[in-house]
Amino acid sequence: MPHILQAQIPRKEAKYFLVTGRETWFPVSYSIFPSQALQTVHARDIVVGDFNEDGKIDVFIASHGYDASPFPGEQNKLFLSSGNVWIDASGNLPALTDFSHSAAVGDINGDGHLDIFVGNIFGSQLISPYALIGDGKGGFHRDTSIVNAEAGQALDIRTDTYTSSLLMDVNGDGLSDLILGGAGGSSSHGSFVFLNNGHGYTNVSPIYIPAGYFTDQNRVVVDIAHIDVNRDGKQYLVFLSTQDSPFYDGWAIDIYINKGDGKFELDTNNHISGADAHGGLINKTTSEHWASAVTIKDVNHDGALDIVVGGFQGGQPSLDTPVLYLNDGRGVFSAIRLADFPNPENLRYLTTTISSTNGESLFSIYANSGQLGFNEDLALKPLASTNSVKLEIVGTNGADTLYGNDSGATLRGLAGDDIYVISASGVTVVEEPGAGNDTVYTSVSYALTGGASIEVLSVQSQQGTDPINLVGNAFAQYVIGNQGDNVLNGNGGADTLIGLKGDDTYAIADGSAVIVENPGEGRDTVYTSVTYALTGTAEIEVLSVATQQGTENINLIGNAFDQYMIGNFGNNVMNGNGGVDTLIGLKGDDIFQVGNSASIVVENPGEGYDTVYANVSYALAAGQSIEVLSAQVQGGTEAINLTGNDQAQSVIGNNGANVLNGGGGMDTLYGLAGDDTFAFSTKPGSGNVVTIADFGNGADKLALSTGVFGGMAVGTLSASHFVIGAAATTADQHIVYNQATGQLFYDADGSGAGAAVLFATVAPGTVITANMIAVI
Repeated sequence: MPHILQAQIPRKEAKYFLVTGRETWFPVSYSIFPSQALQTVHARDIVVGDFNEDGKIDVFIASHGYDASPFPGEQNKLFLSSGNVWIDASGNLPALTDFSHSAAVGDINGDGHLDIFVGNIFGSQLISPYALIGDGKGGFHRDTSIVNAEAGQALDIRTDTYTSSLLMDVNGDGLSDLILGGAGGSSSHGSFVFLNNGHGYTNVSPIYIPAGYFTDQNRVVVDIAHIDVNRDGKQYLVFLSTQDSPFYDGWAIDIYINKGDGKFELDTNNHISGADAHGGLINKTTSEHWASAVTIKDVNHDGALDIVVGGFQGGQPSLDTPVLYLNDGRGVFSAIRLADFPNPENLRYLTTTISSTNGESLFSIYANSGQLGFNEDLALKPLASTNSVKLEIVGTNGADTLYGNDSGATLRGLAGDDIYVISASGVTVVEEPGAGNDTVYTSVSYALTGGASIEVLSVQSQQGTDPINLVGNAFAQYVIGNQGDNVLNGNGGADTLIGLKGDDTYAIADGSAVIVENPGEGRDTVYTSVTYALTGTAEIEVLSVATQQGTENINLIGNAFDQYMIGNFGNNVMNGNGGVDTLIGLKGDDIFQVGNSASIVVENPGEGYDTVYANVSYALAAGQSIEVLSAQVQGGTEAINLTGNDQAQSVIGNNGANVLNGGGGMDTLYGLAGDDTFAFSTKPGSGNVVTIADFGNGADKLALSTGVFGGMAVGTLSASHFVIGAAATTADQHIVYNQATGQLFYDADGSGAGAAVLFATVAPGTVITANMIAVI
């Protein structure tokens, strides 16, 4: 951005010129400004911004004219870019003889166009501070109601006097808040922040900024800047002040930490040591110079912002005067003094830093007899770099917000309910147990260190869709994703994991962890290294053991939603718990608990001795190698029907009236108590013989499917189709019961030549009659 610099010589007219560039700064001709239009009587502040929104910088000059009685004031000036020059657009401003001491640029009314705060103090015209509301085309209208000292009362220069101003967002709501620096004097109230309510500063109560090195009644704040002192994203304030009594004698730098809610706390001693932050003596005449401008710039290009002080007034400053404060990357500043330059007498006037082929220099401009000039003075010693510094940001025992923008940075919140904002990988958060309720917000994938006692770990923008992964630690955390595909790993604590939308993956290492997933928020998967049960409201599509090749015995419990549940090579207990689930046991002697008749159990042959317990009527899917199919509660009396498959199973009912069907294969059926029905629906053969272990333990029956057992009418078996003995004696006798051996045969042609086929056995001697058999 081009910079407008002011050169002011005692008893001479103020002059301005432009310097541009990033690495080399140089003066340019007056010809870029309209002839004579740039001349002012006493300019006090210059601000720049793209007021006509053409992509180029425009200039506003705040002036107050002769600084002597009767303080007549002066018209402020506006220069708008037009091609490669600036045109005088002061006619777009109200015609006022302001006594302006400051100006600040920002979007005051939230309409997307730049506005200007005009900071007037006393003067013969008694024009109070006001806002210039921009239209985005270079036009402005004056608004006095938008700036108030307190609820319902506009700023009045007779009671509220401020010599400096700044517009910035101090509380993170995206609005331009107003900071006013006090003018000193016996009636001074000090310095304040006015939070923007979306329309300006009407009906808002000012927030007091504490006094600094000088008291409020004796401090004249001549300039304000904001700086990110430690690359944490938080904007601190830098106040440059002098004394009111003795008048403009001495100087002080005050640094204020931003608390994030509009409040600032004095923090100078943690950033600049001792006398390096001030000159002169409080309330004593020392004829010490004062400085008029503070500039924020990364002087030595190490990524950390430094502080430059210039515009020395009231005599030549002493050689030990700091003119530059170098930031070590952690917010601790070292002073570079005039003595570090070979020709300090050249640096009296407005000073900034420049980078040239000779290194880093101080640069002073001046005007004399209508001629412009400049001096460049190369520093005698090289300026330190902080590239090797591992940034460490330490909070207070209050509720701090710490920003981790640099990889390798360490953030220490100490006590208090701290907030950490992470935007770079490799940032370490340090929080001791019991040191507050602390939250980490991150815009990158992030893992907590093992000892960090953090209560909430969350994606910074929960409405975002970036796939960001979060890893907790052994402490209990809330871990919160966003609308994207997140991997959330509690990593051992009794965590609450909230994936929000997206196809999320959860890693569970503590059985007491809770997963929150609302219906319709994506296809979500849980991998667990411990026995784990889903909560009833979590819609999870896959619940799996983390290492499916492992042999640890891990149990899984689903919920009423439909899940795929996958075990490992150990002995798992898998409980669908009500949904239409697919339960996959893999190897090991697994136990499946089924609560929905539509669920499917998957077990390949040779993968262990596996058992299915059902609390609803249930049929095994074909081909699944299940050794036991049983009612969940064998002592219960609910009528549950169980059907096996073509593999050999033991099928076990309960004490109710069950229908048990082997479904094919060499099955064993246990009816237990109750009036059970043993059903046969598959074609009998040598590999399809059912053993009924307890027929007659109740009013039990056999049910034969007419599609397999032909030649008999549906209903209770006719006595003509039944015979007790070793073989049929008539053509109609299709069911042959050898009571001595307990064998039941089906003979399709009765006493004909066809052989009878064994389809079931009961205990020898068991009583079976025709009316105990039904054809269905």
